[in-house]
Amino acid sequence: MVVAHAGALRTSIAARYWLATRMAVWLCELPVLLPVLPLPALLRRITAHAPHETPADGVLPPDVVADVAVHVCRLPMFRVRPFPRACLRQSLVLFRALTTMGYPATIHFGVRKEGQAVEGHSWVTLYGRPVAESGSVDAFAALYSFERGAASEPARRTS
Repeated sequence: MVVAHAGALRTSIAARYWLATRMAVWLCELPVLLPVLPLPALLRRITAHAPHETPADGVLPPDVVADVAVHVCRLPMFRVRPFPRACLRQSLVLFRALTTMGYPATIHFGVRKEGQAVEGHSWVTLYGRPVAESGSVDAFAALYSFERGAASEPARRTS
């Protein structure tokens, strides 16, 4: 029993490192992709080969995927000029990883106004709940949302 648990732990650690490596490599492509592809085209490209059924057995749980994405996106090498700001790189990486694994993730792009300033933010939801967000996204009005398959209509606030 201990041997089986140790093997599962090794597999889990190996799976996390493999996921982190794939995320880091894809992040290195972002400074090239973002200037040449409109956002909807980039999102369609991300989801083009995503499975349209539920996640398969053996796929990492969403909380583990989110944890790996947060850690990779916070690496100092991705905080420099050619890379997008933190919320955009994290939401794109997380959306890509979750949809590739078969999860029904949605990426949102929104704004909020504080005084005279307008602030933008992007985030990912899974089953309607924000993933890997340290604070609430309720103050942001989603202007554009995209889920596996096709872009949705711009979100409308009811309040």
